[in-house]
Amino acid sequence: MRTDSFLVIIPAFNEEKNIGRVLKPLREENLPVLVVDDGSTDRTAWVASDERVLLIVFPRNRGKSAAVKEALRFNVDKVVLLDADLTGLTRNHALQIKQWISTYNCARIILKGGRAATTWSHMISPVLAGQRILPMAVLRKFYESSSVTGFQLEVALEDFLKKEGIRQEELVLEGVGQIMKEEKRGFWPGLKARLRMYLDILAYKLRGRPTI
Repeated sequence: MRTDSFLVIIPAFNEEKNIGRVLKPLREENLPVLVVDDGSTDRTAWVASDERVLLIVFPRNRGKSAAVKEALRFNVDKVVLLDADLTGLTRNHALQIKQWISTYNCARIILKGGRAATTWSHMISPVLAGQRILPMAVLRKFYESSSVTGFQLEVALEDFLKKEGIRQEELVLEGVGQIMKEEKRGFWPGLKARLRMYLDILAYKLRGRPTI
């Protein structure tokens, strides 16, 4: 049976306190990982380099969409998108992800049971899930036909998959959560960032998705 080649890509912006615990179990299972430091002003790149992963560093913040696009540099069959602020990720989870890559062609990964806020947010808005498995050919076609910025990546991907008639599984990663923006940045700055995210998504929806 053919084994698909793959790359785990983790966009990261000021995640020095969190990214190490995400990278450790992935590297323990020998998953190939690319971290794209999206113009961080902290030691995110230093922490990532200490875990012996592929690393690309942007000199300034360009947004998640630009960071994920760096995956197109690599000749692999599939791409796994993971966030840098996951909590509770273990080596067993990394093994589960590796098995999913061999089993599923395209999937959205929902987080459940790690943190209450994460579980509820994924139940309410699963389309905003940042964890995904995608064929490289699909990701390449998405970027060739789409123009997204800021926080628009997930909703634009969902629209693209529906338009192309690409079926995606919905998988559940049990016991894994995510740190809220309000926790990482402080309540008011975090809330401001969250509102900016929703406004970014609203702007994408209101423009009628002209590029997809």
